[in-house]
Amino acid sequence: QEEGTAEILDTHNEEQVKIVDPQIIALYQNSTEEQIKSAIVFQKYTRRWLAIRRYKRMIKRKKCALEILSTEQSYVYDIQLVSEIFLEPLKRLANTPRPIITRDQISHIFSDLEVILQVNRTFLHDLEGVLDRYTNYTIISSIILSISPFFKTYSRYCNNYAKSQSTLAEAKKDSDIRPILLSMEKDKRLSKGALSSYLILPIQRIPRYRLLLQELIKQTEKDHP
Repeated sequence: QEEGTAEILDTHNEEQVKIVDPQIIALYQNSTEEQIKSAIVFQKYTRRWLAIRRYKRMIKRKKCALEILSTEQSYVYDIQLVSEIFLEPLKRLANTPRPIITRDQISHIFSDLEVILQVNRTFLHDLEGVLDRYTNYTIISSIILSISPFFKTYSRYCNNYAKSQSTLAEAKKDSDIRPILLSMEKDKRLSKGALSSYLILPIQRIPRYRLLLQELIKQTEKDHP
């Protein structure tokens, strides 16, 4: 029974009605039967309004949780494309007897992208495992907390970003590297275009996480597990 609930007997129809709001309880002291009936009707509609509002928030919370999942799927897909189309082929070229691009250049351009890909693959796998069975009581905070220590990789990536862009720009001036990069960028799977458009994705992802999680918290009831 909810705290502060009082049971008031309606003498007209002899039915017991539970009154939750303390302010409404006060109305029953020295009130007429008509006033009591009016208060009960008022509370009935108030409860209905609260139930509808709670339901709407539940719908919004689910939508927000699924948006976190769908955007993570797209993000991981894009980072994986960078690895498949650019990083791995360039690493093979760097391991040839007469490499046209050095390992240092690759390291500067792609920084910790491989680590980020592994971290986010794990994060995505865990999200899918929970959100594919979404209910109103689904919790994702434990997943975020478990993976959060690994997000420090993003700090290194952000700090290296200027170096990444300058190294890429220099590489594209090289007559041997430029045609290879341009050929790679023509891959039909690259909907975002040039390599530089993909290298900025991890930097854009962190503030996106913040916005999505803030909205999720906003739409979560205080009594949610």
